[in-house]
Amino acid sequence: KIDFVTTKENECIEIDKYIKKRKIPNLPNVEKLKIVINDIYVKFGISFNYNNGFKKIRVINENKYRYFSSGKYEEFYEVRNTGSDVCYLVEGEINALSLLDFIPYDIYALHNVNSIPSNLCQIKKYGKIVIKVDLDKYTTVKNLFYQKISQQLKESEVIIDYAVNDINEDYNSLFVKDELTRELVEQINANSQ
Repeated sequence: KIDFVTTKENECIEIDKYIKKRKIPNLPNVEKLKIVINDIYVKFGISFNYNNGFKKIRVINENKYRYFSSGKYEEFYEVRNTGSDVCYLVEGEINALSLLDFIPYDIYALHNVNSIPSNLCQIKKYGKIVIKVDLDKYTTVKNLFYQKISQQLKESEVIIDYAVNDINEDYNSLFVKDELTRELVEQINANSQ
């Protein structure tokens, strides 16, 4: 039995440290949680709440069970939806959140690179869809992504690329080090054209 309980203010200093360290913004769809397993085992984490009720929980200070999920994964994690004609679909919720101040486009996140929802209605409306994954997974997933999404996104220009040209970095790691700038994001994005 696993229960997910919203934490009270200052209940877990470790969550606040993790959020500060990773520069995760305070948004309505990001929630601090206490994870209680069999009424005994307690861990703390951050829940990324999808619009359809699905939750992906990042457990902090845990190596073996880093993620839990609750609900059915049927859509992408929505970071920003302003109605632009361009959409960025990024591997990982924290990486997607890291881009908020750097690109003016709509931003969504993949739950993980092995999971693409069967219904892509969230992103069908975009004229251009830029999918960014980590460099270490790029060659493995590029063709798989094209196969899974090309039939549903015939009207869109789809670009699949790696996010950062360094296997040890991603958008969030650069953002945390204050090395992510709009110019850098645009330079990286220019490589995907």
